[in-house]
Amino acid sequence: MPKGVYQRSPKHIAKLTAQIKTAYKFRVYRPRTAEEKLAISIGTQKAVAGKPGWNLGLTKETDSRVAKYAQSSRGKVISLEQREQLSKWNKEHPSRYWLGKHRSEETKRKLRLARARQKPMIKETIPERLVAQELTRRGINFIPQHPLLDGMTIADFYLPDYNIVLYADGNYWHNLPNYIERDKRINKALKANGYKVLRFWEKDIKANVRLLLYSALK
Repeated sequence: MPKGVYQRSPKHIAKLTAQIKTAYKFRVYRPRTAEEKLAISIGTQKAVAGKPGWNLGLTKETDSRVAKYAQSSRGKVISLEQREQLSKWNKEHPSRYWLGKHRSEETKRKLRLARARQKPMIKETIPERLVAQELTRRGINFIPQHPLLDGMTIADFYLPDYNIVLYADGNYWHNLPNYIERDKRINKALKANGYKVLRFWEKDIKANVRLLLYSALK
């Protein structure tokens, strides 16, 4: 293996080789013609020069050319040799690749906040639904899926009148070691910033959410 390229273990190489052999059995690949290669080259040069590529904003559902390219690329397999060449090129051209780039803490903070502000794609869980119903029944003002601490955490519920951050923790995930440590770190940060933190277990919410909230908010 060339120096400066990822040092994969023999076990990892064997695994990749097996995956590639399996992929070759099911691949559907048509080599590009000279005209296609030239068109791609010209499009790349335009993009590098700051000019938008021909396919900007187009999808395979709206443009037949994009659909044709997507079909020709389906099932394409990257060999180990190609992987190593890409790895070597990326290391030799760090300015055109993310490798070696370090984001500042301010940039990381802005990225966390931007992600937190995005509309959550996760479907509301049953415990969260039960808590929301009980909060509504009691006439308590709350904000669901509320980002806090510059996006460090997204509270399942934020109760502004009480300055309470409330989480409905699933029985499985939040019992895992990495989740436990993360929850402790988040709790500590929230309390240091003046928030009161409540964490309810899924099993307790399902057992008696009314009593749970009554005891916590009385």
